[in-house]
Amino acid sequence: MTEYFKNRQKPASEIPDSEIEETFKAINDYFTAEWLASGDEHPVQILWKRKDHLASKELYILGKAIIIMSCINDSWVRENINNIKNNDINNIAGTTFEFVGLSYLYSDNQTPNPKPANYPSIDATLSFSNNVNINLSLKNYSKSSHERSFIQISQQFEKTLVDYCKKNKGYKTLAVYIDFFHHFPTESDWDLLFGSFIDVLDKYDNNNRVFGIKDLCMIAIRNLDEDESHYFDKEFSYTVTVSSVYHKNEIKNLWSKLDDACGNLKKYAPVPDENNVNFVYIRIPNNIDFDVCLEWAKLYFEQFSSKEIHGIIFYQPSIVTNIENDTTSLQHAFTLYLTDEYTQWNKDKNIRIETKIPVGIGTNKSSKWMLNINDKTIDFGQRYVHQSGHHYIKSQKDSNGSFTGFITKKAPGVFTHAVFEMIPGHPEMILSGHFSPDDRLLIL
Repeated sequence: MTEYFKNRQKPASEIPDSEIEETFKAINDYFTAEWLASGDEHPVQILWKRKDHLASKELYILGKAIIIMSCINDSWVRENINNIKNNDINNIAGTTFEFVGLSYLYSDNQTPNPKPANYPSIDATLSFSNNVNINLSLKNYSKSSHERSFIQISQQFEKTLVDYCKKNKGYKTLAVYIDFFHHFPTESDWDLLFGSFIDVLDKYDNNNRVFGIKDLCMIAIRNLDEDESHYFDKEFSYTVTVSSVYHKNEIKNLWSKLDDACGNLKKYAPVPDENNVNFVYIRIPNNIDFDVCLEWAKLYFEQFSSKEIHGIIFYQPSIVTNIENDTTSLQHAFTLYLTDEYTQWNKDKNIRIETKIPVGIGTNKSSKWMLNINDKTIDFGQRYVHQSGHHYIKSQKDSNGSFTGFITKKAPGVFTHAVFEMIPGHPEMILSGHFSPDDRLLIL
């Protein structure tokens, strides 16, 4: 029986239904059914209403965290969930990370013991079976205001483009790629793009074209395929990709936040001893490469020789798409920076920090944004990226009179829809997939 999980896509096919049901019941019990159904703006409530596999994955991880952490400290779990329910929506990821992030560290050999909310600088102690401890200060760094602004305006641009092409029937399919290669776009830069793009579009002659706005951006336009016969005529099929170099302060701001995290721990952390050391545990957004974080850590410890801090755990969740096998996965990336002092401290203890992920794939490498054009992939590098698209593909009729259509997710934010024209003169039927609306994680 699946009372709480019914009518949802499974987070992973190999997980037994009974185990999934247990995790969803935990969410229902701790958040309450009344609260889960009472709104549609809180990220947890949004996920609860969705039925797609990505929502199921996030909820499954949340439910697992409740089960794991309630066995360690139930009153802390209930207090934390109240914070998640009542906190500012923009800060939910940070509140949730303290909760879910600790559950990843639970195993047979180590237990994350949370501290009271008012405990100075330390959020938890990771206790090992050999009676040694790592004190943890947890920090969450979500997408920057610069990236959020870029995505929001890119979505407005996409809507403007699609509305124009739908009104002008000459456009059947279109792939548009815009890259702000020179600098992060200002408000006047966006105004220039919005004001000039229709003129650029009107010059498009169904051949691959590349245009440019001097010292601002490159615009590439092409049809989705050379042969467009398999696309449905009555719907506009498109892919829009907009990218930009980082805002000049993006890395500086990240480094400043990392400085603050380590500085706070260094100031208030317990004095390390034979059985205790101090770590920072940081969640970073998916547009920041681990190499940048490790470079900062190396420079920080060279500049500020710190005996109070022995290491940093970097965690980065992201949604990744494998174009070759047409699969989408929730990726959990972890990497460590360990000081020489920690290596010396651990020489006779041989402790190993373990992470256990309830669902998804684990790695020690950051995900990368890749642009796929005609089966060729190009690394975006360090950029903000917005990508979205809908392709309407006509179903195929076989010799037996049966129709076959395919519903897929081609790339992050890009979906195909199957169109069935089975009876001439009758309305067509369009089937769409049960996918997440985008690849944005709401609570992880």
